[in-house]
Amino acid sequence: MKKSLFMFFLVVLLLLSTSCSNSNKTTTTNDEENSAITILMPDDIAPGIQIDQLLKATKGDIERDLGIKIEIEKITASNKDDYMKKKNTKLYQVEGPTLIYIPYYDTYDRLIEQGIALNIKDKIPNLQNVYDGLSNDYFVPISMKSKAIALRKNILDEIGIEAPELNWTMKEFFSIYDRWLEKYNPYMSSLEFPLLVERLLSNHNLSYFNEDGELDLCNDNQVEIMKKIREEVFSEKYILYDNYDSKNYYKMLFEADSEEFKETDKYWLETLDNHFFVFNDVNILNTINTHTFLKNHNEFLLYPLPELDKPKIVSWGFIVNSNGKNIDAGIKFLDYLLSEEVQLKLSSIEEFLVEGGYFAPINRDIKGIKSEDESTIGEEAENLRKYVINNYDNTQAVNNISEDMKLKIRDKYHRLIAEIAFSDEPFSDEEIRLSLKKVENELNIYLNE
Repeated sequence: MKKSLFMFFLVVLLLLSTSCSNSNKTTTTNDEENSAITILMPDDIAPGIQIDQLLKATKGDIERDLGIKIEIEKITASNKDDYMKKKNTKLYQVEGPTLIYIPYYDTYDRLIEQGIALNIKDKIPNLQNVYDGLSNDYFVPISMKSKAIALRKNILDEIGIEAPELNWTMKEFFSIYDRWLEKYNPYMSSLEFPLLVERLLSNHNLSYFNEDGELDLCNDNQVEIMKKIREEVFSEKYILYDNYDSKNYYKMLFEADSEEFKETDKYWLETLDNHFFVFNDVNILNTINTHTFLKNHNEFLLYPLPELDKPKIVSWGFIVNSNGKNIDAGIKFLDYLLSEEVQLKLSSIEEFLVEGGYFAPINRDIKGIKSEDESTIGEEAENLRKYVINNYDNTQAVNNISEDMKLKIRDKYHRLIAEIAFSDEPFSDEEIRLSLKKVENELNIYLNE
């Protein structure tokens, strides 16, 4: 009897211990599931670098201090439409990705219209410290950038141009360009032709859009500018290629794998030292990034990109998916990234600055990043940052038309101009008008999708 009772109690104890053990395991698993967030992003180079850098600097701290596990889900797509289809499939899943990465060149209007973007008003305390115009009730920016252009001091002296002020405009830039063309004849290339087009558009006060913001390509002014661009191409200001016809020039401009592109690009690079400017990847909102460039390249003057009006700031960040898993953990993660400590850390790690200076403090409580060098160069870097911060167009910081759409319009327009400018026989006015109308209709369909 005693033995039977003993065996009975032994079995009960074993069952209880097993039950407790399973209960603990279940609790641990649920905790892990409740703290795991997924970031959905395109499988592109620049976004990949940004997110890799971000997680490299913070992932250990986030997992240890916040108890949040981060997973990355990348979408590989053949084109923009393919990416959108694959992304939408993910976003309508129950317990889908927590956060949606928004590159600086993209927009998120449709995510708001579709009810996918979660309204995060008053949910992220540190969001109130972000610079004006960079966020709204849906978008959480993590970092910002303002692109730079470098001017060669010796070339400016040679063509008799004084260094412009920081608040220079696109018209001033192209005025310098016109003066430079009086002395130098650049090779026609995929880099030179777009500048030719934009220079003539600027000089004649033309744009792709009318005063009401509507696409407006088919008009008399556009017909005339097309003819002027062709005249400019064959004006002997540019070095052309004797054995090239219209098909060769089209490949040179729009097919990066073509022999024409590679050949003309090589010629252009060989004469780059004679050019008065160089586009670079310096982020002038990060004073360490700017300081490093100026210290290593004293032959250049560094400027914000010239604009029609005010300097521009672009940002990248996240949308919270209303259908996502563990939304509270995702919001906690975003608030952490906007803290002063993390913003300074991301913007000060030297190895991150090499890859294009993607990070600059978006938290306005941070007044700049001090470099070790308190010399004149350090002061110049800080003056550049202050100029952009104090003058940027905060009404355009969150764009209604994405950079991707702008590039689409520009590319389509430039392809038509190239077809007209390099044609073996000149287009008539009526042929130009019909071509412009066709492109305008195609782009309006794209914009209204």
